[in-house]
Amino acid sequence: PTLAADPIRLPVSIPMRDGVQLAADVWLPTEDTRHPLPVVFLRFPYSKDLGVGLGRDGVARGYAVVAQDTRGRYKSEGENLPFHLDVPDGEDSVAWIARQPWCNGRIGTYGGSAGAISQFQMVANGSGKVSAQHLTVGAPNLYEVAYIGGVFRKSLVEDWIRATKFAPNALETWTSHPVYDAFWRSQDATRHYSDIHVPAVHIGGYWDIFAQPTIDAFVEFFIPVVKGWSTEMSIDVTSMGVQVHGGMGFIEETGAAQYYRDARILPIYEGTTAIQANDLIGRKTVRDGGAVALGICAEIAKVEAALAAKGGAHCEAMRARLAAGREAMESV
Repeated sequence: PTLAADPIRLPVSIPMRDGVQLAADVWLPTEDTRHPLPVVFLRFPYSKDLGVGLGRDGVARGYAVVAQDTRGRYKSEGENLPFHLDVPDGEDSVAWIARQPWCNGRIGTYGGSAGAISQFQMVANGSGKVSAQHLTVGAPNLYEVAYIGGVFRKSLVEDWIRATKFAPNALETWTSHPVYDAFWRSQDATRHYSDIHVPAVHIGGYWDIFAQPTIDAFVEFFIPVVKGWSTEMSIDVTSMGVQVHGGMGFIEETGAAQYYRDARILPIYEGTTAIQANDLIGRKTVRDGGAVALGICAEIAKVEAALAAKGGAHCEAMRARLAAGREAMESV
């Protein structure tokens, strides 16, 4: 469609499953819905009016944009508590967008900080209607937003709740749950990683308050790799030990042979290569469309370039091995 010089801003109310109406602005290039568009969706507790810039910019680039006030915030109905019912509200909002004539079925979510936390929450139920996510300095586990190692993040949480003008009982709602209980489990997207199949870009910062959750989402990808490699390498390591300690053969008295037998069992019972491979490909890679895997490949490619620039036989040997592994990974 021909894009309008001045995009249309439509205020709408989106019904939730409990009857509460959430306010949103829909930004479109024209009221003509014969040409549905991909949608950029952002929802946060900081007022949908902050979506004006993205609305205009998104429309200029061929997108429809939806900016929403979360439950209880600004023009939205409901109880004014942080991230309250974000999981079902996010799911209902995405389902509503997908039904609109101006949506072509491709919905990408966008936002930072609270806007990234809301993105984690909206896909926790495994909704298949979100096509992609862009998360900047967010956290998938709300308990780790409020508590670190069980210690309440007093300054951070109290100042944020006061500055953002949540309800007077908002602070008590969080402090009355000092341990990871059912309240926090219901808002923990990490428990549903196996159900989330959305490609996502995660952006964090070294000194950001949510740096660790951002890293955790990345590191978790490597768990099956480390498990599989470690158990396989244990056989090589103990095999070398048998040869050194045995001298003239397997000397049972030294215990080295027993370590070797134990190591042979490890890949079967503790970290079978097949199980870890299924976890890596069937869960960790497929769930986000390979977004994390491709991000790792991009980092490997940077190392390859640095090794090539360094030069020398050793650097070239390492570069070649890395390139072979990266290419194999990208071809999956």
